Amino acid sequence: YILHADWENTRTLLSQAKTPELLALLGEAELGLSHREAALAAFDRALAAAPDLAAARKGRTAALLSLGRSDGFGPGSDFSGAEARKLTLSGLDLSGSNFTFGDFSEIIAEGAKLDRADFRRAHFRDLRAAKASLRDADFRHAEVSYVDLSQADLRGASFRWAHLLRVRFLGADLTGADFTAAKLEEADFSGATLTGAALSGVQRTASRLAGVDLSGQALVGASPLSGHAAARGGSDRCSVGRRQPRRGAV
Repeated sequence: YILHADWENTRTLLSQAKTPELLALLGEAELGLSHREAALAAFDRALAAAPDLAAARKGRTAALLSLGRSDGFGPGSDFSGAEARKLTLSGLDLSGSNFTFGDFSEIIAEGAKLDRADFRRAHFRDLRAAKASLRDADFRHAEVSYVDLSQADLRGASFRWAHLLRVRFLGADLTGADFTAAKLEEADFSGATLTGAALSGVQRTASRLAGVDLSGQALVGASPLSGHAAARGGSDRCSVGRRQPRRGAV
């Protein structure tokens, strides 16, 4: 560890370093001493020399979060393992960003671009992401509750083994999305497009799926629903891009 008494000398030595790894180390030390602006400057210098340096990317995100700033986030940001509350990301391009194992609450990301973002095993509560673009986003094993994804573009997104509590998918495009073995509690898919979605092994409790016969294969190219949905005999309905013909229909 670095003693406060020796810090000025150590900082001078590290500041003169030209290698991105040492600059990232400087940033980590500054952040540990709550010198947030100095930490951010050090991480920026490290990334200028090595844009893909993982330690610098992760450290920069931590510095911005500690400053309560979101203006510096961009594609490929590393939020992995982070804890964030009351953060505004609306309209930002965060394509390919890493949110794995993070804990996030009261996040506003309306209209944000989050294509190919990695949310595996992350925890989200009170996320507002209406009209966000989340194409091919990965929510496997994520815990998502009280989230608004209305009119979001979720084509190709994966929710395998995810737990979704009171998530609103109103009017969302879920074409080709994968809900295999997901747990849905009070989710609302009213008006959503689910053409070609994979629904095998879904566990559903009190969710709104208006327009789909849940007693059999619900969607073209999808696997049959199972668990609670099937047990209820398919009384709920969901709006989709294409319906299965009724028995006896020509």
